[in-house]
Amino acid sequence: MDQAKYILMLLYFYKYKTKLDNYHIVIFKEKINNLYVSNYKEILFNACNTNNFENIKYWVDTGAKVNIKDENHRTLLISACINNNLKIIKYLIQKEAKVNIEDTYFRTPIIYTCFNRNFEALNYLIENKANINYKTKEGKTALLYFSYTNIYNVLENNELLKYLVENGADVNARDYENKTPLIYACECNNEEMVKYFLNHGAEINAKD
Repeated sequence: MDQAKYILMLLYFYKYKTKLDNYHIVIFKEKINNLYVSNYKEILFNACNTNNFENIKYWVDTGAKVNIKDENHRTLLISACINNNLKIIKYLIQKEAKVNIEDTYFRTPIIYTCFNRNFEALNYLIENKANINYKTKEGKTALLYFSYTNIYNVLENNELLKYLVENGADVNARDYENKTPLIYACECNNEEMVKYFLNHGAEINAKD
């Protein structure tokens, strides 16, 4: 039997798995994953990048691993956050996609969702245990990351920064340069956020 026919057979049995005993269900699912891993990864990430929900749903429901990574260590959820597709984000989280994870660029699902200013998606991530104070390998939380980028885009991120604080972001978190959101606000002369951080518990004597 050639591989294509064998895969179709496995898919058929898996689809009607209620007729199989538990042992064979596990065996068939493992074989599907092993045979498809090189093919469905490309298909799934392409589906994420083109917002093809039905294709993603088909493959994941068939048994594709929801937390697979591409060459940049991006998962399907990270790709969905980059592409700002709330429907896919919700589906992947319901399928147990990891919400506290980062890619090779030290960016998390929350950070990418912040880029898109998608507050509905941010709410959904936080409601589903995304850690708003998750610190990446370069030492930045989402609040630190966007306080830092405010240096280059003065005032652009103010509403986002307030949203993060109001949803539990630590105003006294420090990155690996020992800087806090307040220090970054001072560095870019962002008077509005300096006052805001101080009014929300930022340590006035924080030093880098």
